[in-house]
Amino acid sequence: MAQIHCDESRTISLEIAEYVAASSEDVFRFIGSKGALQLQMTVKPEGVRKEIIFEKAADDGVTSTTVWSGSEDPGHVHGHLLKDFAAAIQNRSSPLTTLERALVVQNVTDAIYGSSSRGEAVSVIQ
Repeated sequence: MAQIHCDESRTISLEIAEYVAASSEDVFRFIGSKGALQLQMTVKPEGVRKEIIFEKAADDGVTSTTVWSGSEDPGHVHGHLLKDFAAAIQNRSSPLTTLERALVVQNVTDAIYGSSSRGEAVSVIQ
């Protein structure tokens, strides 16, 4: 488990478990004070539908809304990213995911591993 403290009021908790005595799930849940977003991260076989679900917290309980439902072509998992990158080169524009954003993700990932190996919190310097 990793806790990423973004600023004085926001924290991201990342929990990943493999080979545990629990039911298998292939979803990511982004949980906030107003609700949670649940999405399946693994590619499903062709024709099998995936969903992105928003679970909204309310006074009378939780309501679930399907934000997206559809199928993916297993052969094109990263196809949209590659097309965007190629288009950015051809059009001399910036891709949707910039090098700076990718570097932030890499720095956070490195910090998680560093914290785990040292057994203490580490800072991510931007």
